[in-house]
Amino acid sequence: MDILFFMFLAAGATAVSLAMLAIWAPRPTRVRVIACFAAVLFLPTVYFQFTELLSKPKPVAFEWYERERGKAEVLSVSLHEGKAIYLWLRLPGSREPRAYVAPWNVKAAEKLDLTQPAVSHILRRLRHILGDPLFIRTGHRLTPTETALALKGSAIEALDSLQRLTEQRSFNPLQEEMSFVVAANDMQRDLIFPKLLRDAMADGITLELQFIPSGQPSVPWIRDSRCHLALTPLPPEAPDIYQKIILRGRMMCFFDAEMGAPPKSLEDFYNAQHLSVRFMEGRTSWSIWSSNEVDKSLIRRPVVTVSNFNAITPFIKGTRLIATQMDLMRLRTLQTLDVAPLPFNSDPVAIYMVWHERSQNDPAHKWLRQRVESVATQVAVKMSRDGS
Repeated sequence: MDILFFMFLAAGATAVSLAMLAIWAPRPTRVRVIACFAAVLFLPTVYFQFTELLSKPKPVAFEWYERERGKAEVLSVSLHEGKAIYLWLRLPGSREPRAYVAPWNVKAAEKLDLTQPAVSHILRRLRHILGDPLFIRTGHRLTPTETALALKGSAIEALDSLQRLTEQRSFNPLQEEMSFVVAANDMQRDLIFPKLLRDAMADGITLELQFIPSGQPSVPWIRDSRCHLALTPLPPEAPDIYQKIILRGRMMCFFDAEMGAPPKSLEDFYNAQHLSVRFMEGRTSWSIWSSNEVDKSLIRRPVVTVSNFNAITPFIKGTRLIATQMDLMRLRTLQTLDVAPLPFNSDPVAIYMVWHERSQNDPAHKWLRQRVESVATQVAVKMSRDGS
């Protein structure tokens, strides 16, 4: 703890002791007057040290600060390498900025080195160099100008080149704080990532995952880094997009046996009460499978169309509805439903892992892809063991 704090405590305790001696101690009047005079002399020292303490940055480890840290606005940062990080923050509900100090941390310093003030400074320099505002405020949003949009491709290429320069850096997942945005529907997400995250946590690895829905992820999603990885049966095609099959499955009929039997013939299938899943880009789950024996135009229009696979079970339970989905869903998503083969042959369906070429040699991204493949292999083994 800072020596100034101990000096403040010592001076304060001395002043209080002298004041008590001057007022209550059974001493001669001369002694009490001297004690009172000495206590008064100590007051400026106490005041000076108290104001010095108030002017010093507060430690960020205070509990009430930790509670609001995620919402705080960073006004200024001063990095003292190897020693400390000094911050000017504005907390929610406070109009005045406050000073804080944090122990030196390389990861935190890297993140704070491009906070709002630094970004604003860089933006001002770019505007001066290019002679264009680059972003124009429209209501509460910033809208890129035509110049900014024209520079987007070149900027991404430049950043990719810089990233490739650092791809050979040493990598230890235990020393990294990895964060990924993954495009995956609930079926692929629930099959792979709960197990992946549990294993990472057990290994002491810091991993943050954010999921966005994906039926058929578009090339711009991956190209613009809106997602780092996608799992999908409908991979986008582009020369800069990589893809790899991680799972294969067969289409099956899911139903509630207490309400009736599955279709026994192709005609029964055409006339059954179907449930379908519609992906966010408009395609349905029927688009992922094909069969030379089936004319999909003859299939009865779905009675129910839902937006995710986890919604299938509540609608099928207690009804005669059927859902034509991958057998992989028996393991988790549709495990409480009955399942039967379809009354026709259909082509196998593959689940692809998709990423942009910029991530191909990134060590953290390689680690993620290897973990996804490892869990997918375990899923395939379980399906084979269960006789699927």
